[in-house]
Amino acid sequence: MFQPTLGIYALGDPTTDRVMYVGQSIDTDYRFRTHRTQIHSNRKLGEWLGDLKRHGFEPKQQILERCRSDTELDAAEKKWIRHYKALGQAELNISVGGSTRSTSKVLNTNPDDWWQFAMKVRDAHSLLLEIQGDSLQLSSVKHFDSMRDLLLKWERVIRKMEQELREKFPEWEQISSALLSALR
Repeated sequence: MFQPTLGIYALGDPTTDRVMYVGQSIDTDYRFRTHRTQIHSNRKLGEWLGDLKRHGFEPKQQILERCRSDTELDAAEKKWIRHYKALGQAELNISVGGSTRSTSKVLNTNPDDWWQFAMKVRDAHSLLLEIQGDSLQLSSVKHFDSMRDLLLKWERVIRKMEQELREKFPEWEQISSALLSALR
């Protein structure tokens, strides 16, 4: 009797071996077939698959992990997306994966855009902290105060932007909260 594979899969670039996309499915074989023919809500993924097809290629398909339940699927998908993102891959994934996507159904704008935006703001905070640490360590005594003031100014700009987002877009609070809890 045929038993579908419940699991996490990767689509890789056949020319570079980079993992471009990580997904979950209750039947990975079926999902591999539909990726070739389906119109995708993830525009970047659809464009990449279409580009491959036009050049006579198909994505490399790989099962990353077999799962036993939906809950296990969600946790595993998040883990694999984080893993490949940390390697600078899975650039076609537009969310952190798992059930966090279901929260996007209640939003009145494109949820993928909000996820991408929330991740960029979070990354800006992280990058600012790295820059702050590096620059304060590298700056001379003569330039230390100027560097610190400049970094504090950048931090105020990011915080002001977040405050304006909270005031103008109710979606921001939902998405940023869901993103932070999914990344923990």
